[in-house]
Amino acid sequence: MSHSSQDLKIAVMGPTGAGKSFFIHSLTGDENVRVGNSLESETSELVPSRVEIDGRWVTFIDTPGFDDSRDGVSDGDILKKIALFLKNEYEDDNMLSGIVYMHRITDNRVGQTTRRNIRLFEKVCGPNALKNVIVATTMWGQVSEEDGARREAELSTNHHFFYPLLKQGAQIVRHDMGRTSALEIVSKILANNPVPIRLQEEIVDEHKSLAETAAGCQISAELDALIAKHEREMRELRAEMEEALRTKDAAARAEIEAIRQEQEDLKKEMQRRTDERQRLDETLMAFKSEMQALNAAHAEAETRRQHEEEERKRERQLQMERIQMMMMCGKLAFEFARLLDGR
Repeated sequence: MSHSSQDLKIAVMGPTGAGKSFFIHSLTGDENVRVGNSLESETSELVPSRVEIDGRWVTFIDTPGFDDSRDGVSDGDILKKIALFLKNEYEDDNMLSGIVYMHRITDNRVGQTTRRNIRLFEKVCGPNALKNVIVATTMWGQVSEEDGARREAELSTNHHFFYPLLKQGAQIVRHDMGRTSALEIVSKILANNPVPIRLQEEIVDEHKSLAETAAGCQISAELDALIAKHEREMRELRAEMEEALRTKDAAARAEIEAIRQEQEDLKKEMQRRTDERQRLDETLMAFKSEMQALNAAHAEAETRRQHEEEERKRERQLQMERIQMMMMCGKLAFEFARLLDGR
């Protein structure tokens, strides 16, 4: 990034449609931040936007959600983009002052996808950075105060939702989607001490591959669990079909047709998950190759820098020797002239 390293850096994360881009746009007015009005993803890359707040320059980073709605985009693809960005920032000694995680209070059922996103977010951050996290609940204008307060309480106290994050220092606040509300959230971050997040430490300090990071392991484990679940379901369907085939009546034939359709649907889902698992492996391997290439380029640049520094030292040494020689010659000339005058 070309922005000053003195900027405060705030990442805005969360699921698609939670209001991440709208939050940033309300603060910066940056037209490069695409704001959507549906649950379709508008953000495919990490987009930085810069604005001055209370006399300090703040860079907001808009991130794509792990539940990206675009075809062919997996959680592994999103993690790779986030990891590359954060790695480069950390190597430039830029750390996040805070992370705003946005969640729709309108979600009356917090399903498996939401729980998966929260767990993955926790793995990306790690325990040390959670004190700089603010969970901002959005869309309050679309629920009654009673329903919203009940959901807010559940999100704050349930171990499957945000309670583990709050217990480690994160805060949960309401965001009414207005600029004043957004500024109040940012004000809670301005005094934070920037700290590295776990994903940065794992990749840069511990030299882990993306597959070895806590977030990478989380994605792999959840995909493997889904594939195993689908395999169990397929076995159960086969057993049901075999039982139905032993019965020759019309009801059994109808049941067999229903089972066959369910099998087809399950096969497609299994294939989708298997393909996603393969793409994840390919993504993780590609990240490893890119890191090796970057490290090799950095090593080459460092070797070149050291060589150039040695050349400069030698040149300075030769210059000093030439100056000393000139001074000595001058001194000898002066002594010789003095001797001639004495004669």
